[in-house]
Amino acid sequence: MPEKVIEKIKELPYLFKLNKENQFLYYFGTEHSADPRHHQFEVLKDFFNDFLKNTDENRIVFIEGNKIPIKILPDNEIDIIKKIGERGFVLDLTIKSNVEYIYAELSFQEEADLLNKEFSKENIIYFYIIRLLCSLLRKNPKIDFEQILQMSTNDWSY
Repeated sequence: MPEKVIEKIKELPYLFKLNKENQFLYYFGTEHSADPRHHQFEVLKDFFNDFLKNTDENRIVFIEGNKIPIKILPDNEIDIIKKIGERGFVLDLTIKSNVEYIYAELSFQEEADLLNKEFSKENIIYFYIIRLLCSLLRKNPKIDFEQILQMSTNDWSY
């Protein structure tokens, strides 16, 4: 009889810090949320303040996902969280603290350029539509599928 494997599920938000001498790595794993009442945002703010307090000026923050245009950031934390979620919240904390940051993923254009070397235009468009469709459904599970499909395909006529 096969041995039963018990999987340990990490509680979110998932935090850890590593350090060796004067080098530190802070990691924060979140639940994707646009709810400013979610407890993870206070935890993240405290963790970020700990990061600022315990590291020197040679800091960098990696932000998940594609570039967020700074000009679209609302003026207050609640609106930032509602519009962009935890990524926007981290970007706002980073900018306000004058910490250097980079995005951990390619821009849409860089990604599309790489895909274009291997795949047809139709397959690339299909990929982007499906990715957007899944994202919209995850954020809005009660919205009608046809409406989500229309939202996903609006900009893709060729």
